[in-house]
Amino acid sequence: MREIRFRAISNGKVYECQACNFGAMNALVEVEGFTGPQWCRVERFIQYIGHKDVNGKEIYEGDRVNASWYGPDGLIIEEGVVYWEDEHAGFYIEFNVEHAEPMSFPDMLEVIEKE
Repeated sequence: MREIRFRAISNGKVYECQACNFGAMNALVEVEGFTGPQWCRVERFIQYIGHKDVNGKEIYEGDRVNASWYGPDGLIIEEGVVYWEDEHAGFYIEFNVEHAEPMSFPDMLEVIEKE
């Protein structure tokens, strides 16, 4: 079974969520300078997609990744961004060359920048 976890973006910072209130857009997070978790207002939630990259880093929607595979002319590496596609109910990678691919081979991905 896939593990479901979220991160919260609040005031430009990314926090690991301990609990989420999606209706009120609040999250229980560890905030520097406070003892114990605090509820904070959230601009956006980002979801863990349930996979790790080639280096063992967890992949979240919004992460920039390098996807690599072998084509007829050798190794191909493309940079893209992970996103959720409502129409097909799945995570996809949007590449810079104006096409998208389903998240079929997470073992061929490397996270290069976290959301």
